[in-house]
Amino acid sequence: MVLTSQPAHVQAQLEPTHGTRYLTVFTPPGITVEPAKYPTMFAGVLASTKPSTHLSIYDHPRAWKGFSREAISRMREQLYRFLVPIDGRELFPRETLDTLRTVALSVSPLALGVEAPGLPPRRLRSFAGVLPSGPEVVVKSIDLLSEPEISHVAQKICDKDIPASEGAWQLFDYDYSLEQSVRFMSLGMLGRHEKRRLVPTRSAFRVVINYYIDHAIADLCLHAVSEEYRVFVSNFYGDSFIVLTAPGEARVDYIRAEKRTDGVHIDASIEGTRYEPTSPKVAVLAEHARFAAYRRLHEEQQSSHVIILHSNRVLANNEIEPWLTRYGVDEAFKAQPAVLSSIDDTLAVLTALVPPEIVQRVSECYARPRIVGEVQTPV
Repeated sequence: MVLTSQPAHVQAQLEPTHGTRYLTVFTPPGITVEPAKYPTMFAGVLASTKPSTHLSIYDHPRAWKGFSREAISRMREQLYRFLVPIDGRELFPRETLDTLRTVALSVSPLALGVEAPGLPPRRLRSFAGVLPSGPEVVVKSIDLLSEPEISHVAQKICDKDIPASEGAWQLFDYDYSLEQSVRFMSLGMLGRHEKRRLVPTRSAFRVVINYYIDHAIADLCLHAVSEEYRVFVSNFYGDSFIVLTAPGEARVDYIRAEKRTDGVHIDASIEGTRYEPTSPKVAVLAEHARFAAYRRLHEEQQSSHVIILHSNRVLANNEIEPWLTRYGVDEAFKAQPAVLSSIDDTLAVLTALVPPEIVQRVSECYARPRIVGEVQTPV
Protein backbone atom coordinates (compact mmCIF):
# COMPACT_ATOMS: atom_id res chain seq x y z
CA MET A 1 0.00 0.00 0.00
CA VAL A 2 1.29 3.48 -0.87
CA LEU A 3 1.46 5.96 2.02
CA THR A 4 -0.22 8.81 0.12
CA SER A 5 0.06 11.38 2.91
CA GLN A 6 3.83 11.53 2.55
CA PRO A 7 6.11 13.23 -0.02
CA ALA A 8 6.49 11.46 -3.37
CA HIS A 9 10.19 10.71 -2.98
CA VAL A 10 9.44 8.84 0.25
CA GLN A 11 6.45 7.07 -1.29
CA ALA A 12 8.62 5.71 -4.08
CA GLN A 13 10.98 4.07 -1.64
CA LEU A 14 8.15 2.65 0.47
CA GLU A 15 6.34 0.99 -2.44
CA PRO A 16 5.99 -2.77 -1.94
CA THR A 17 8.51 -4.83 -3.85
CA HIS A 18 7.93 -8.26 -5.31
CA GLY A 19 9.71 -11.32 -4.05
CA THR A 20 10.06 -10.21 -0.43
CA ARG A 21 9.90 -12.62 2.46
CA TYR A 22 9.51 -12.26 6.20
CA LEU A 23 12.68 -13.07 8.10
CA THR A 24 13.50 -13.37 11.79
CA VAL A 25 16.80 -11.63 12.58
CA PHE A 26 18.69 -10.94 15.79
CA THR A 27 20.25 -7.66 16.92
CA PRO A 28 22.90 -7.22 19.69
CA PRO A 29 21.19 -4.49 19.81
CA GLY A 30 22.72 -2.28 17.13
CA ILE A 31 21.47 0.82 15.32
CA THR A 32 22.59 2.66 12.19
CA VAL A 33 21.35 5.88 10.58
CA GLU A 34 22.69 6.80 7.16
CA PRO A 35 22.27 9.83 4.89
CA ALA A 36 20.42 9.79 1.60
CA LYS A 37 18.80 12.67 -0.31
CA TYR A 38 17.47 14.81 2.52
CA PRO A 39 14.88 14.76 3.93
CA THR A 40 15.01 11.03 3.16
CA MET A 41 17.40 9.08 5.39
CA PHE A 42 17.95 5.40 6.01
CA ALA A 43 17.60 4.11 9.56
CA GLY A 44 17.74 0.55 10.73
CA VAL A 45 19.37 -2.19 12.73
CA LEU A 46 22.54 -4.21 12.65
CA ALA A 47 21.33 -7.78 12.85
CA SER A 48 22.37 -11.35 12.17
CA THR A 49 20.22 -13.96 10.50
CA LYS A 50 21.57 -16.50 12.99
CA PRO A 51 21.05 -16.45 16.77
CA SER A 52 24.18 -16.68 18.90
CA THR A 53 24.87 -16.91 22.62
CA HIS A 54 27.57 -14.25 22.11
CA LEU A 55 25.45 -11.89 20.00
CA SER A 56 25.43 -9.15 22.67
CA ILE A 57 29.12 -8.36 22.07
CA TYR A 58 28.93 -8.06 18.27
CA ASP A 59 28.19 -4.33 18.54
CA HIS A 60 29.65 -3.71 21.99
CA PRO A 61 33.35 -2.79 21.64
CA ARG A 62 33.83 -2.53 25.40
CA ALA A 63 33.68 -6.35 25.46
CA TRP A 64 36.32 -6.91 22.79
CA LYS A 65 39.42 -6.90 24.96
CA GLY A 66 41.52 -9.95 24.17
CA PHE A 67 39.78 -10.62 20.85
CA SER A 68 41.86 -10.95 17.72
CA ARG A 69 41.29 -8.62 14.80
CA GLU A 70 40.07 -11.60 12.77
CA ALA A 71 37.50 -12.52 15.45
CA ILE A 72 36.13 -8.98 15.45
CA SER A 73 35.89 -9.00 11.67
CA ARG A 74 33.98 -12.30 11.73
CA MET A 75 31.49 -10.90 14.24
CA ARG A 76 30.94 -7.72 12.28
CA GLU A 77 30.55 -9.65 9.03
CA GLN A 78 27.49 -11.39 10.53
CA LEU A 79 25.65 -8.08 11.00
CA TYR A 80 23.58 -7.07 7.97
CA ARG A 81 22.41 -3.46 7.91
CA PHE A 82 18.63 -3.75 7.59
CA LEU A 83 17.46 -0.25 6.59
CA VAL A 84 14.12 1.50 6.17
CA PRO A 85 13.73 4.87 4.37
CA ILE A 86 12.66 7.54 6.86
CA ASP A 87 11.51 11.10 6.30
CA GLY A 88 14.05 12.87 8.49
CA ARG A 89 12.03 16.09 8.62
CA GLU A 90 8.61 14.61 9.41
CA LEU A 91 10.05 11.60 11.31
CA PHE A 92 7.85 9.20 9.34
CA PRO A 93 6.95 6.30 9.41
CA ARG A 94 6.53 6.79 13.14
CA GLU A 95 5.97 3.12 13.96
CA THR A 96 9.33 2.14 12.51
CA LEU A 97 11.10 4.97 14.31
CA ASP A 98 9.48 3.98 17.63
CA THR A 99 10.66 0.40 17.10
CA LEU A 100 14.21 1.54 16.42
CA ARG A 101 14.20 3.74 19.52
CA THR A 102 13.06 0.78 21.59
CA VAL A 103 15.92 -1.27 20.15
CA ALA A 104 18.36 1.53 21.05
CA LEU A 105 17.13 1.51 24.68
CA SER A 106 17.40 -2.27 25.03
CA VAL A 107 20.27 -3.68 27.08
CA SER A 108 19.87 -7.23 25.72
CA PRO A 109 19.63 -8.87 22.27
CA LEU A 110 16.29 -8.80 20.48
CA ALA A 111 14.56 -10.89 17.85
CA LEU A 112 13.11 -8.79 15.03
CA GLY A 113 10.95 -9.46 12.01
CA VAL A 114 11.92 -7.84 8.73
CA GLU A 115 10.24 -8.00 5.33
CA ALA A 116 13.13 -8.10 2.91
CA PRO A 117 14.15 -9.20 -0.58
CA GLY A 118 16.76 -11.92 -0.98
CA LEU A 119 19.86 -11.36 1.11
CA PRO A 120 23.19 -10.64 -0.57
CA PRO A 121 26.19 -12.84 0.28
CA ARG A 122 27.72 -12.04 3.64
CA ARG A 123 30.91 -10.05 3.32
CA LEU A 124 32.60 -7.39 5.41
CA ARG A 125 32.10 -3.85 4.16
CA SER A 126 34.05 -0.85 5.43
CA PHE A 127 32.49 2.55 6.08
CA ALA A 128 34.36 5.76 6.78
CA GLY A 129 34.15 6.80 10.41
CA VAL A 130 32.30 3.74 11.76
CA LEU A 131 32.99 0.06 12.27
CA PRO A 132 32.62 -2.28 9.29
CA SER A 133 29.62 -4.60 8.99
CA GLY A 134 27.85 -6.87 6.56
CA PRO A 135 26.08 -5.48 3.46
CA GLU A 136 22.96 -3.30 3.49
CA VAL A 137 19.46 -4.59 2.84
CA VAL A 138 16.59 -2.14 2.33
CA VAL A 139 13.48 -3.61 3.99
CA LYS A 140 9.79 -2.67 4.11
CA SER A 141 9.37 -3.02 7.86
CA ILE A 142 11.11 -3.82 11.15
CA ASP A 143 8.99 -5.39 13.92
CA LEU A 144 9.77 -6.42 17.49
CA LEU A 145 9.33 -10.18 18.04
CA SER A 146 10.75 -10.40 21.58
CA GLU A 147 10.25 -8.38 24.74
CA PRO A 148 12.96 -5.73 25.15
CA GLU A 149 14.80 -5.20 28.42
CA ILE A 150 14.74 -1.41 28.56
CA SER A 151 17.37 0.73 30.28
CA HIS A 152 15.16 2.88 32.48
CA VAL A 153 17.99 5.28 33.37
CA ALA A 154 18.67 5.95 29.68
CA GLN A 155 14.94 6.28 29.00
CA LYS A 156 14.55 8.91 31.74
CA ILE A 157 17.49 10.90 30.35
CA CYS A 158 16.13 10.68 26.80
CA ASP A 159 12.70 11.83 28.01
CA LYS A 160 14.14 15.07 29.46
CA ASP A 161 13.58 18.32 27.58
CA ILE A 162 17.19 19.48 27.99
CA PRO A 163 20.04 20.41 25.61
CA ALA A 164 21.51 17.40 23.83
CA SER A 165 24.92 18.16 25.34
CA GLU A 166 23.48 17.83 28.85
CA GLY A 167 21.76 14.58 27.96
CA ALA A 168 24.95 13.10 26.51
CA TRP A 169 26.96 14.17 29.56
CA GLN A 170 24.43 12.55 31.91
CA LEU A 171 24.66 9.29 29.95
CA PHE A 172 28.44 9.26 30.38
CA ASP A 173 28.01 10.09 34.06
CA TYR A 174 26.04 6.83 34.35
CA ASP A 175 28.82 4.98 32.47
CA TYR A 176 26.98 4.46 29.19
CA SER A 177 29.42 3.81 26.35
CA LEU A 178 30.14 6.15 23.49
CA GLU A 179 28.38 3.76 21.10
CA GLN A 180 25.23 3.71 23.26
CA SER A 181 25.12 7.51 23.47
CA VAL A 182 25.59 7.75 19.69
CA ARG A 183 22.58 5.48 19.12
CA PHE A 184 20.35 7.87 21.04
CA MET A 185 21.76 10.90 19.24
CA SER A 186 21.37 9.24 15.84
CA LEU A 187 17.70 8.49 16.39
CA GLY A 188 16.86 11.99 17.66
CA MET A 189 16.39 10.92 21.27
CA LEU A 190 18.48 13.69 22.87
CA GLY A 191 17.97 17.44 22.96
CA ARG A 192 15.11 19.89 23.28
CA HIS A 193 11.96 18.07 22.24
CA GLU A 194 11.01 20.48 19.48
CA LYS A 195 14.50 20.41 17.95
CA ARG A 196 15.13 16.67 17.76
CA ARG A 197 16.18 15.27 14.40
CA LEU A 198 17.77 12.14 12.99
CA VAL A 199 21.56 12.38 12.72
CA PRO A 200 23.70 10.07 10.54
CA THR A 201 25.68 7.76 12.81
CA ARG A 202 29.04 9.01 11.52
CA SER A 203 28.06 12.59 12.35
CA ALA A 204 26.56 11.57 15.70
CA PHE A 205 29.96 10.27 16.83
CA ARG A 206 31.48 13.68 16.13
CA VAL A 207 28.66 15.51 17.90
CA VAL A 208 28.69 13.35 21.03
CA ILE A 209 32.50 13.39 21.29
CA ASN A 210 32.55 17.18 21.01
CA TYR A 211 29.83 17.48 23.67
CA TYR A 212 31.90 15.33 26.01
CA ILE A 213 35.14 17.22 25.38
CA ASP A 214 33.48 20.61 25.90
CA HIS A 215 32.09 19.51 29.26
CA ALA A 216 35.37 17.86 30.28
CA ILE A 217 37.39 21.00 29.50
CA ALA A 218 34.96 23.19 31.46
CA ASP A 219 35.23 20.82 34.40
CA LEU A 220 39.03 20.56 34.23
CA CYS A 221 39.34 24.35 34.50
CA LEU A 222 38.28 23.92 38.12
CA HIS A 223 41.07 21.48 38.94
CA ALA A 224 44.83 21.50 39.26
CA VAL A 225 47.36 21.25 36.44
CA SER A 226 49.54 18.14 36.42
CA GLU A 227 53.19 18.79 37.27
CA GLU A 228 54.56 15.62 35.67
CA TYR A 229 56.01 14.71 32.29
CA ARG A 230 54.96 11.13 31.51
CA VAL A 231 55.38 8.70 28.63
CA PHE A 232 52.89 5.83 28.16
CA VAL A 233 53.29 3.10 25.52
CA SER A 234 50.97 0.41 24.17
CA ASN A 235 50.96 -1.93 21.17
CA PHE A 236 47.70 -3.11 19.71
CA TYR A 237 47.28 -5.42 16.68
CA GLY A 238 50.72 -4.29 15.48
CA ASP A 239 50.01 -0.55 15.79
CA SER A 240 51.87 1.38 18.46
CA PHE A 241 50.60 4.23 20.62
CA ILE A 242 52.87 6.57 22.54
CA VAL A 243 51.08 9.05 24.80
CA LEU A 244 53.01 12.00 26.22
CA THR A 245 51.64 14.22 28.99
CA ALA A 246 53.14 17.49 30.14
CA PRO A 247 52.13 20.32 32.50
CA GLY A 248 49.70 22.71 30.85
CA GLU A 249 46.04 23.45 30.29
CA ALA A 250 43.92 20.64 28.89
CA ARG A 251 44.82 20.07 25.25
CA VAL A 252 45.20 16.93 23.13
CA ASP A 253 47.26 16.78 19.92
CA TYR A 254 47.25 13.74 17.63
CA ILE A 255 50.05 12.70 15.26
CA ARG A 256 49.65 9.68 12.99
CA ALA A 257 52.40 7.95 11.04
CA GLU A 258 51.06 5.52 8.43
CA LYS A 259 53.26 2.95 6.74
CA ARG A 260 52.65 2.94 2.99
CA THR A 261 54.30 1.31 0.01
CA ASP A 262 56.07 4.58 -0.81
CA GLY A 263 57.28 5.19 2.75
CA VAL A 264 55.89 6.60 5.99
CA HIS A 265 53.24 9.33 5.71
CA ILE A 266 52.82 11.66 8.72
CA ASP A 267 49.70 13.72 9.39
CA ALA A 268 48.57 15.58 12.49
CA SER A 269 45.58 17.21 14.14
CA ILE A 270 46.68 19.95 16.53
CA GLU A 271 44.03 21.22 18.91
CA GLY A 272 43.44 24.93 19.18
CA THR A 273 46.21 26.21 16.91
CA ARG A 274 46.64 27.20 13.30
CA TYR A 275 48.24 24.26 11.55
CA GLU A 276 48.49 22.65 8.14
CA PRO A 277 45.21 21.08 6.93
CA THR A 278 44.39 17.71 8.40
CA SER A 279 43.06 14.95 6.14
CA PRO A 280 39.41 13.98 6.79
CA LYS A 281 40.49 10.51 7.91
CA VAL A 282 43.02 11.78 10.45
CA ALA A 283 40.51 14.37 11.68
CA VAL A 284 38.07 11.57 12.52
CA LEU A 285 40.74 9.44 14.22
CA ALA A 286 41.89 12.46 16.21
CA GLU A 287 38.38 12.92 17.57
CA HIS A 288 38.36 9.39 18.95
CA ALA A 289 41.88 9.73 20.33
CA ARG A 290 40.87 12.99 22.05
CA PHE A 291 37.78 11.36 23.52
CA ALA A 292 39.91 8.67 25.17
CA ALA A 293 42.46 11.20 26.41
CA TYR A 294 39.91 13.62 27.85
CA ARG A 295 38.15 10.78 29.63
CA ARG A 296 41.46 9.96 31.30
CA LEU A 297 42.12 13.60 32.24
CA HIS A 298 38.61 13.90 33.64
CA GLU A 299 39.07 10.73 35.70
CA GLU A 300 42.36 12.07 37.07
CA GLN A 301 40.85 15.52 37.67
CA GLN A 302 44.04 17.11 36.36
CA SER A 303 44.80 19.13 33.25
CA SER A 304 47.68 18.15 30.99
CA HIS A 305 48.94 18.84 27.51
CA VAL A 306 48.62 15.41 25.87
CA ILE A 307 50.36 14.41 22.65
CA ILE A 308 49.32 11.10 21.07
CA LEU A 309 51.62 9.39 18.58
CA HIS A 310 49.88 6.66 16.60
CA SER A 311 52.06 4.52 14.37
CA ASN A 312 49.88 2.59 11.90
CA ARG A 313 51.93 -0.35 10.66
CA VAL A 314 49.29 -2.91 9.63
CA LEU A 315 47.03 -2.08 6.69
CA ALA A 316 44.32 -4.49 7.88
CA ASN A 317 43.91 -2.38 11.04
CA ASN A 318 42.37 0.42 8.97
CA GLU A 319 39.23 -1.72 8.78
CA ILE A 320 38.46 -1.30 12.48
CA GLU A 321 39.47 2.30 12.91
CA PRO A 322 38.51 4.60 14.55
CA TRP A 323 37.62 2.23 17.41
CA LEU A 324 41.18 0.86 17.36
CA THR A 325 42.58 4.37 17.86
CA ARG A 326 40.36 5.03 20.85
CA TYR A 327 41.14 1.65 22.37
CA GLY A 328 44.87 1.99 21.76
CA VAL A 329 44.95 5.29 23.65
CA ASP A 330 42.93 3.74 26.49
CA GLU A 331 45.39 0.86 26.74
CA ALA A 332 48.40 3.20 26.71
CA PHE A 333 47.04 5.12 29.68
CA LYS A 334 46.66 1.85 31.60
CA ALA A 335 50.37 1.07 31.20
CA GLN A 336 52.99 2.03 33.77
CA PRO A 337 54.40 5.37 32.60
CA ALA A 338 57.96 6.61 32.54
CA VAL A 339 57.99 9.78 34.68
CA LEU A 340 60.44 12.45 33.50
CA SER A 341 61.51 15.89 34.68
CA SER A 342 61.38 18.06 31.55
CA ILE A 343 60.45 18.41 27.89
CA ASP A 344 64.08 17.83 26.95
CA ASP A 345 64.10 14.50 28.79
CA THR A 346 60.82 13.55 27.10
CA LEU A 347 62.20 14.31 23.65
CA ALA A 348 65.39 12.37 24.46
CA VAL A 349 63.34 9.27 25.36
CA LEU A 350 61.21 9.74 22.28
CA THR A 351 64.28 9.86 20.04
CA ALA A 352 64.95 6.22 20.92
CA LEU A 353 61.40 5.19 19.99
CA VAL A 354 60.36 7.02 16.81
CA PRO A 355 61.93 8.56 13.67
CA PRO A 356 63.45 12.08 13.89
CA GLU A 357 60.65 13.67 11.84
CA ILE A 358 58.08 12.62 14.46
CA VAL A 359 60.27 13.95 17.27
CA GLN A 360 60.34 17.24 15.38
CA ARG A 361 56.53 17.30 15.17
CA VAL A 362 56.30 16.68 18.90
CA SER A 363 58.77 19.48 19.58
CA GLU A 364 56.60 21.82 17.47
CA CYS A 365 53.51 20.84 19.50
CA TYR A 366 55.24 21.81 22.73
CA ALA A 367 56.30 25.12 21.19
CA ARG A 368 52.90 26.15 19.81
CA PRO A 369 50.67 28.15 22.17
CA ARG A 370 47.01 27.24 22.23
CA ILE A 371 44.79 29.89 20.64
CA VAL A 372 41.70 30.14 22.82
CA GLY A 373 38.46 29.77 20.91
CA GLU A 374 40.12 28.44 17.74
CA VAL A 375 39.79 24.68 17.77
CA GLN A 376 40.58 22.77 14.59
CA THR A 377 37.46 21.16 13.22
CA PRO A 378 37.33 18.16 10.87
CA VAL A 379 37.16 18.74 7.14
